[in-house]
Amino acid sequence: MSIYIPYIAISLVAIAIVAFLVIWKFRHSGHMRRDTDYRAFFWIGLAMMIFGGPALWLADSFSYSGVFGVGLVFFIMGLANRDKWGKKRTLKPEAVRNKLIAIFAGVIMVVLAGIYAFALFL
Repeated sequence: MSIYIPYIAISLVAIAIVAFLVIWKFRHSGHMRRDTDYRAFFWIGLAMMIFGGPALWLADSFSYSGVFGVGLVFFIMGLANRDKWGKKRTLKPEAVRNKLIAIFAGVIMVVLAGIYAFALFL
């Protein structure tokens, strides 16, 4: 076992706490309050069906049937409420910056989790 594992674990916990605080700040400042985005349900459902269909067929088990089923439900919800999609929204520069920061933080968390998992199994 590597001596760096406790440091990696502590850093992952610290990053999770910072991410929680950032999300909490955005939720309570009014930036994240919107109506339901049925266009997102449509695209998420389509992506889950595209992944779940072949995975269900290739895995020879029904473990991926939930992914396909949830994707189908999301897809149908998005299509049933197509009249509520509205027109495409354009983001303000501040919102684009915030989304890029969130994506960057998420990528860093995934990379650190991968390093931690790799170090754990050395």
